[in-house]
Amino acid sequence: MAALFISVWVAFSPALDNDFVSWDDPAYVLENPMVLHPNDARSGDVWSTPVSLNYHPLTMMTLQWNSASAERPRPSDPPSAGPFILTNIWLHALNTVLVLLFIHGLTRGDLAAAAFCAAVFAVHPMHVESVVWVSERKDVLYAFFFLAGLITWLKWSRGGATWWYAATVLLFIASCLSKAMAVVFPVVLLLVDMWEKRSLLTIRPWLEKVPLFAISVLFGLIALNVQSGGDFHGLLQVDRALGTTVAVAEKLPYSAWDQFRYGAYGYLMYLVRFLLPTGLATFHPYPESAARGLLFWGGPFLLLAVVAGSIWSLRKGRAVFFGVGFFTTCVALVLQFLPVGRAVMAERYTYLAYIGLAFMVAQGIDHFLRDHPFRGRIWSGIILGSVIVFIPLTRTQADIWQNTRTLFHQVIDNYPTDADAYANLGSWYGKRSGQERSPALLDTAGMVLMEGARAGAKSGPLFEALATFHGSQGRTDSALVWFDRAVAKGPVTGQLMHNRAMARYTSDPNGCLEDLEQAIRIGHGRVGESYALRARARFRDGRYAEALDDISIAMERFGHHRADAFLLRGLCQYQLGQNEQAAINAREALKLDPNSAQARELANATAQ
Repeated sequence: MAALFISVWVAFSPALDNDFVSWDDPAYVLENPMVLHPNDARSGDVWSTPVSLNYHPLTMMTLQWNSASAERPRPSDPPSAGPFILTNIWLHALNTVLVLLFIHGLTRGDLAAAAFCAAVFAVHPMHVESVVWVSERKDVLYAFFFLAGLITWLKWSRGGATWWYAATVLLFIASCLSKAMAVVFPVVLLLVDMWEKRSLLTIRPWLEKVPLFAISVLFGLIALNVQSGGDFHGLLQVDRALGTTVAVAEKLPYSAWDQFRYGAYGYLMYLVRFLLPTGLATFHPYPESAARGLLFWGGPFLLLAVVAGSIWSLRKGRAVFFGVGFFTTCVALVLQFLPVGRAVMAERYTYLAYIGLAFMVAQGIDHFLRDHPFRGRIWSGIILGSVIVFIPLTRTQADIWQNTRTLFHQVIDNYPTDADAYANLGSWYGKRSGQERSPALLDTAGMVLMEGARAGAKSGPLFEALATFHGSQGRTDSALVWFDRAVAKGPVTGQLMHNRAMARYTSDPNGCLEDLEQAIRIGHGRVGESYALRARARFRDGRYAEALDDISIAMERFGHHRADAFLLRGLCQYQLGQNEQAAINAREALKLDPNSAQARELANATAQ
C-alpha cells in the first residue's frame, strides 16, 4: 500500500501549485458564495441548492470545508487552489487502496491482479482530469463511496452480517449525493454476482437489489429534473431567472445514425486511450469531416463487435464479459448517443470505468502466467513497467492544469479549429485584464480570439467573445457585427442578449429593449444587470414607473446595491412625486459614492 501512495504522490504532486481554472471552477468555488464564504452560508443551502445543473451536496460540503480552512491574506481574498487539489489527491490515493482491496476480494486473494489494477488506476494519465481539477471533486468523492460499497457488498453476499448490507445501501446513497453517475451501482452489483457465479435466473439476486434500484431511480429523476433547470417538485432552490448552463442544456441537431456513430466513436476512443493515453485535453470536440477515421466510420460495427465478443467469451470464462461490462456500465450514461454539449468524450468519465479494463487485462496476464515458474517476478516487472511508463505522462498532464492558459493552449494544439478553446482562453485574458487593469492582457485576449477566427473556428461563444473585445475597445459597430453573428450561430443565451443590448443602448434603443426582454426571459447568472439596464433605458424613454419596478427588482431580488442603482431609483421616485423615498435613495447613493454630483443634486432637490 505504501508503494501505491508513493506512486500517487509522485504522479500528481506537480499539480499542488496549480491555480483554479476558468472551466467550472468559478461556478464551484470562485464565484459561489456558499463555498467562497462558507461561514456566511446557511447550513441548509448546500443540501437544497444545485450547482451547474448538478445536485451533489456532499461534494459541495467538502469544498466548503476546504474553503473554510484555507489560509487567505485577507478575508475578502479567494482561497488558493492548493488545499482543494491536495484533498483530491488524498481521496484518489484512498480510492487506489479501495481498488486494491476490491479486486483482491473479488479474485479471492489474487494479489498480483489486484496490485496491477490498483497501479493502473493510481497513475493512469486519463485520470488527471478527475484528480487535479478542483471542480471534479465529485469524481474522486463519489468513487470513494462507490468502491467502498462494492467491498461491503462482497462481504454481505458471501454470508456476512446484515449490517454489511445496510452499509452498502448507505454508501450507495452517499455516492449518489456526491455525483449522479453513481446510479449505475446496482448494475455493477449484478456483474459482481455473475462473477461470483450467483444465478441471475432466480429471484433472490433481484429482490435484494430492489432498494438499490429504487435509490437509483430517485437520484436519476433528480438528475434529469435538475439538468433541465427544474427544482424537483419544489424541494430544491432553483432561481430560473439565473438561466441554465449551456454546456448541459445545448442539444445538437444530428441524425439518429450520426448520434449512434458519435456514441460509438466515444466508446472506442475510451478503449484506445486506455492503452495509448496520448492526445490528452480537457475538451474533445466532435470530429470534423477531415478528422473522421476508421473509429468514426466503422464505430457502430466495432462497438457491436466488442459487445458480441464479450458475450461470446462467456463460453470460456467470465473475465472478459465482467471487464467489458464494468467498463460499459460506468460510461454508458455519458456516451453521446443523444448528443448534449459540444464534447464527444471527456477523460474524467474513465475514472471508475478503467477498473473493468484493467481487471480484464490482469485476468488475461494471470491466465498465461498461471503455471510459469517466474510468475511473481514477471508480474512485478509488468506492474513496475506500467507505473514507469504512465507516471511521466501523468506528471506532464498534471502540470498542463497549471492554469487556464496552459490548459486551453493544449486544446488548441490538439484541435486548432476548436472555437470553445479560443473563446474560453480569450475570455479569461479579458477578465484578468479588468481585474488587474492591464491593457496588455486585453490585447492578448484580442490576439487569441482573432487567431481563432483566422484558424476557421466558428461558434457562438467565440463570436460573442470577439464582440465583447471590440466593444471594450470602443468599436461598437464591429462589436454589433460579431454579436449578430453570435446570435445567428447560437446558442442564444441570456448573457449574449444582455451583452448585445449594451452595445445597442445608444444607437438602437428599441433593439436594446428587445434584447433585454429576451435576456430576462432566458435568464443568466447576472440577470440583475439586465433589469438595471432596462430600468435605465425605460427611464430615458420617460417610462418612470416601469423603470422603478425594474431597478427595484435588480436591487431587492438580485442584490444590485450600487451607487448608480440607488441614484436611478431615487430619480424614478422623484419623477413620480415620491420625494421622501427619493431623498432616502439619494443619501444611500452618496454614502457609496460621495463624489456623485447627480446624487447630491437629487438630495438638494428633494430637500426643498
